[in-house]
Amino acid sequence: MKKLILSLIVLTSLTITNCSKSEENATTQEENPLNPQRPQVPQPNQEPPITSADFTLSEDGKTLVRWNNTTRTTLDMKAHPLLSQVTTIDSWAFEDRNSLKTIVFPETLTTIKGGAFSKTGLTSVIIPETVTSIGNYAFSNCNSLTSVSIPKTVTDLEDWIFENCGNLEEVTYGPKTFKASLFNNCTSLRKVILLEGVTTIGTWAFENRKALKEVHFSSTVTTINANAFSGSGLSTITIPETITTIGASAFSNCKSLISASIPKSVISLGDWVFENCENLEEVTFGPKTLKGSLFNNCTSLKKVILLEGVTTIGTWAFENRKALKEIQFSSTVTTINANAFSGSGLSTITIPETITTIGASAFSNCKSLTSASIPKSVISLGDWVFENCENLEEVTFGPKTLKNALFSGCTNLKNVTLLEKITTIGPWAFENRTNFTTLTIKATTPPSIGEITFKNTALTHIYVPAASVDSYKNDRKWGVFADKIQAIP
Repeated sequence: MKKLILSLIVLTSLTITNCSKSEENATTQEENPLNPQRPQVPQPNQEPPITSADFTLSEDGKTLVRWNNTTRTTLDMKAHPLLSQVTTIDSWAFEDRNSLKTIVFPETLTTIKGGAFSKTGLTSVIIPETVTSIGNYAFSNCNSLTSVSIPKTVTDLEDWIFENCGNLEEVTYGPKTFKASLFNNCTSLRKVILLEGVTTIGTWAFENRKALKEVHFSSTVTTINANAFSGSGLSTITIPETITTIGASAFSNCKSLISASIPKSVISLGDWVFENCENLEEVTFGPKTLKGSLFNNCTSLKKVILLEGVTTIGTWAFENRKALKEIQFSSTVTTINANAFSGSGLSTITIPETITTIGASAFSNCKSLTSASIPKSVISLGDWVFENCENLEEVTFGPKTLKNALFSGCTNLKNVTLLEKITTIGPWAFENRTNFTTLTIKATTPPSIGEITFKNTALTHIYVPAASVDSYKNDRKWGVFADKIQAIP
């Protein structure tokens, strides 16, 4: 009996001890958050590790043939032991991977083949300087893409690489030639930075990029090809002095363009460069010849500044530029060709003494022109220079010969001053100028005139040098106007 009681006491003691330990262990587990038996809560936005099922490599492991994962948003190829060794991303490898937003390329990468990232969800792309080749459509139809950087190491650049990237806004570009087809239908492109090493902007490169407002030229750019910026949204353009060639229609149809500056470094300038830039107001121009077709239909052009080095204003250069009010000649301009300012809006014109040639009809049909001055330096003067300038009232004239047709249709001509070199006034130079009242002649020797030079005019005063009054009055033809001849006041 004693043995039985002793056994029960020992058993009870052991039970109590075990229970106590179980409760202690339970408490310890609850208090220890690092207990391995407790399941961990996953971190937000944390993506699972990359597995071999996520990608397909070529046998040698150098080419990423296909990215199989359709849900991953970020990919750091540099951080993966196999992907970090890839040299080539194969054609269409990531096509339609809309979930992929960010990618870090490996340092071994040299080639991105055609369509490799077409229709992905990438938002920004920085091509590493190890890459030398990018294939057709490589990043086409990436609707989330907003910025791109392409290094100068890329020497093999195919077409339509960013075609239809409708939200692409900013491009940094380094290859030698900016090809025409790279950014087709990139309707949001607003800023382009050209890195050192870029030499050529290709034909149609930015055609109809109406969102484009800013282009940063590098010091190595020499050529802007035909239609390069035609129809773009540029509001101002300053061509750097490294540029030597601008192709035809390079900035045509730029409806937002208001000012443009072209340096004297440009030696090859195509036609219609600014055609239909209807809001272009001010131009600074440096090349040797201002061609006739440069500003066709630039209906708002108000002011033109010609830099030192300009020698010739071409035929039809400013024809019908009715808004044109100011032209600043440089000291190097020698020639104004035929019809150069015909129909323009100039209200006054003072030809500088460097000018030696003025072509036929150069200022004809200028309805706003009220005064004009032609220096004695002009030795070649075409016909009808001021024809139909119906509001022209006052003229100072320096060449030796005043031709017959110079002022045809100038119905309001009132005052004319002929400078010292004048020797000949055409036989009907002022005929039917019914408002013509005052003629001042600074030549000491009476110039030759015709019988009807002043027929049907309102001439009341002829002023001549005081020492020459008698010479004029005693001249056979001038003597007819003796009562009107008097000394210059």
